[in-house]
Amino acid sequence: MTTPFKRKLLAAAVAGSFVLTAAMAADLEIKAPPGGRVVIKNADGTTTAFIADSNGNVTIPALPASSTASTNIVCFDAAGLLAKCPASLVGATGATGPTGPTGATGATGSTGATGATSTVAGPTGPTGATGATGSTGATGATSTAVGPTGATGATGSTGATGSTGATSTIAGPTGPTGATGATGATGATSTVVGPTGPTGATGSTGATGSTGATSTIAGPIGPTGATGATGATGATGATSTAVGPTGPTGATGATGATGATSTAVGPTGATGANGTNGAVGPTGPKGTGAYSVSFNGTVSSALPNPLYPISIDISGNTTLISTTGFIMSMSSAGLLGTGFSASYKTADCTGTPYYAAGSRLPGSVFTARSGPTGTNNDRLVYIPKNAVAETFARSSQGSSETGAGSCNVSSTTVTAFPAIDLSGPAAIATTGVGIGIGPHTPIVVNYVP
Repeated sequence: MTTPFKRKLLAAAVAGSFVLTAAMAADLEIKAPPGGRVVIKNADGTTTAFIADSNGNVTIPALPASSTASTNIVCFDAAGLLAKCPASLVGATGATGPTGPTGATGATGSTGATGATSTVAGPTGPTGATGATGSTGATGATSTAVGPTGATGATGSTGATGSTGATSTIAGPTGPTGATGATGATGATSTVVGPTGPTGATGSTGATGSTGATSTIAGPIGPTGATGATGATGATGATSTAVGPTGPTGATGATGATGATSTAVGPTGATGANGTNGAVGPTGPKGTGAYSVSFNGTVSSALPNPLYPISIDISGNTTLISTTGFIMSMSSAGLLGTGFSASYKTADCTGTPYYAAGSRLPGSVFTARSGPTGTNNDRLVYIPKNAVAETFARSSQGSSETGAGSCNVSSTTVTAFPAIDLSGPAAIATTGVGIGIGPHTPIVVNYVP
């Protein structure tokens, strides 16, 4: 328990420390004795305002019962002991509230002191209104000096034209030239063309001026002078040995009489290029003598790729046509086609084979030799329907159908069609021929009633 004496002593010490602080302008420090506290009360000592113990605990006893609210957070217990607030008490920052209404306009402040005189000229203000005209001054004394000549007045309007007098037969003397009048104001542009005035008299020729510097620009060409008189004919010159230029072609003469008919045959002209193949004509009517041809017991029209006979001779040689319009021959021995001599554009009989246009036509299928050393009739070839004959110098393969092939270089030319091997599905689809060279025996011809 604190005695009154001790309280007065403490108060005196605190008051003395405040005085000392004011005098020394230093911080005031109050230290609690060991195990004791620093207690601050109101003026009459009835209310404890602040307690700090030696452990650093601070208590504000009146805080729990205080009704004063604050936006700041202070954490304390039931006795008013201050403590650190737990993190859970601090919530998330709320949304910004709406802006409050604008406050009332404050009172106008007092007029400030006049600033120092500026050394920079301000902008020129607008021109003021023109003042009223002053009263007329008194007339001055008459001057004896001649004043300056006034400006020339405007030209007066032209007077009316007088009536024309009688025409005089005697020319009157020319009057002196009058002084040039002042130039009148330009009138409005007229929309009516006035009459052309009379041509003035030609003035006298002026003195010849000095010759100017030579011009580097050609002047205009003067008018062509009159043609001079024809001069006398000169003497005939020596005969020229140079041929003169050819004169213009004369008019076509009249057609001469027809000469006698010649009995001599003229030279044969060069063979023209082969024309393009014409379109395939429509299928002709069925013949009166209908028949069919069988190969190995199968009628040709019943083959997987049907073939139809279009002619047959007494020896059994048959001509056939496919469903795509390609034609071929079958010998009596059952061999498809017959071999022919091939021509090549190379000297060693290699490359694309060509067959003479007189022996085979576009759209035909036949056998051929597979190279100079091949056996005759050992492969099938065909000439496309759109093939174009070519003319070239050839090296010819041996033409014997049964003998060994040979390659003979020749300087002669040939006109022939290119041929393609008939092998593979594409060639079969193009030609419609699906059988091999053969032999396809026996060959049987049947009558079709």
